[in-house]
Amino acid sequence: MDKGEQALYDKVEMVLDSKVSEFELYHFTTVTKKDLWEFAKVKFWKKKRLDELPLHQIVADLYAISPSTYMSVTQIQQFKSENWFSELKKEDLEQLLNPR
Repeated sequence: MDKGEQALYDKVEMVLDSKVSEFELYHFTTVTKKDLWEFAKVKFWKKKRLDELPLHQIVADLYAISPSTYMSVTQIQQFKSENWFSELKKEDLEQLLNPR
């Protein structure tokens, strides 16, 4: 995180604290402020420059993150990144794909 992004993060840290508390009410206790910040960067501000966004837009985007949306997107990203057959040997994989 560069200095400009860190300064912006510091400005909205209370909002992030509020969202983490909301997530804890729904028993999502592993979600951190950094997780929510990174999620918002990918979900809302992917093609935008953070230093050009008005503060009210950043706050609104952070408050718009719902636990269900966060978990859905996070799970989809994990499914896309996992290699389901990484632990299988070549022979095992061939046996699965070409049963006799």
